[in-house]
Amino acid sequence: MSRLVCITGAAGGIGQATARRFADAGWRVAITDIQGPALAALGAQLGSRLAGSFTLDVSDADAVGEVLESIAGQNGGRLDVLVNNAGIAYLDRFEDKPLAFHHALEAVNIRGVLNCTYRAYPYLKAARGRVVNLCSTSAIYGVPGMATYSASKFWVRGFTEALNLEWESQGVRVCDVMPSLVKTAMTHGIDGKLVRHFGIHLTPEEVAAAVVKATRGRRVHTIVDRSLVARAQLRLLDSLPVALQRFAIKRAAVG
Repeated sequence: MSRLVCITGAAGGIGQATARRFADAGWRVAITDIQGPALAALGAQLGSRLAGSFTLDVSDADAVGEVLESIAGQNGGRLDVLVNNAGIAYLDRFEDKPLAFHHALEAVNIRGVLNCTYRAYPYLKAARGRVVNLCSTSAIYGVPGMATYSASKFWVRGFTEALNLEWESQGVRVCDVMPSLVKTAMTHGIDGKLVRHFGIHLTPEEVAAAVVKATRGRRVHTIVDRSLVARAQLRLLDSLPVALQRFAIKRAAVG
């Protein structure tokens, strides 16, 4: 029986590209998203590789539990890989976004990852599987204009690091991928010094390739950027003293 992966937020962008990448590699792919029609269209494209398509709000823990039970049930109670991709992003002044928006982002980017990982645990343990979390290079140092998003990715980074250690003895590996700005619907039309400084060059397909590769590797964090120089700069930034990190980000994003 081919391996089984569940991908959240699969209806578009990185999630959609990741689903196709796994399917092309011979995996059976279960997909979830809150956008039902777009999810159904993807399911039709996956054909025989589709292991289930579920309209799902990842912030609803009970619904998450029911969906994962259904997905793993067709595989003897096992799940080989969970990809926590569902998320909300933005680039704007913190105070210019309604408080309800920040609450919604927290519910998906943090609570959604927590719900899915917690509910998937018994199935991952049975398969000695793996969790791949979608993190971000904004989890290296807090990025102006992305305060709540950046904070949510710091949570994902810490969550990943802790569970990577905690679940290692149980045969479950936990890792993340940390892309820079990606060409998706969420970044379409955004502007600002940060965008002009770094540009938006990375494609969903490039991130998807890193996600699939992460299921075979041993890295806790994988920084994803098209440029080797940019990846080296980001790794250097991650290793700098906090004062220098702050200076670099301020110069890139604020002035």
